[in-house]
Amino acid sequence: MWFGVFLIVLGLTTQKTSITEYEQLRSKIFKTAILFLLSHHTVDKLHRCLKLKFKSHRIYLCARCSGGLLGFIAGMLFIKIVEPFLSEIQTMLLASFMAMPALLDWSTQKLKLRESTNNIRVMTGFLLGLGSIMTMLTVNILLRMIVTSVFLLIFVGVTALAKEENKCIYIPI
Repeated sequence: MWFGVFLIVLGLTTQKTSITEYEQLRSKIFKTAILFLLSHHTVDKLHRCLKLKFKSHRIYLCARCSGGLLGFIAGMLFIKIVEPFLSEIQTMLLASFMAMPALLDWSTQKLKLRESTNNIRVMTGFLLGLGSIMTMLTVNILLRMIVTSVFLLIFVGVTALAKEENKCIYIPI
């Protein structure tokens, strides 16, 4: 038993001289998780992301989600201006129309009818974010659930129609 304790203490006190395979794998998994969280695209679809350089690292941000975040922020200001003039139903209709371009852009890409550009993705994401924050802040939950269900059914339907090969391989660059 004492020999085992001695080996553990010796292992804890000695300095490592090289990176083990486990540490390399852990580093690769971490980089892959970060890539997935920020871009959620496979390596072959990273052209759908905004590319930023930070020191010697490249950071990929999903173009539509980046636009959506900007839309969320702008929507908090926009809602203060528009809210007094619109009823709940009018707000929901406006928000639904704002979400339509993103749904149409995504659907036509998913069905391989066309390939969008990052400028279009950012703009449609912006409108989606703007509409989303409008509904979250002004519309009752039942109406939100109904409209969200319709969009979700369209999303599921397009995904089923696409029949894309499932090759979800996330390899960090």
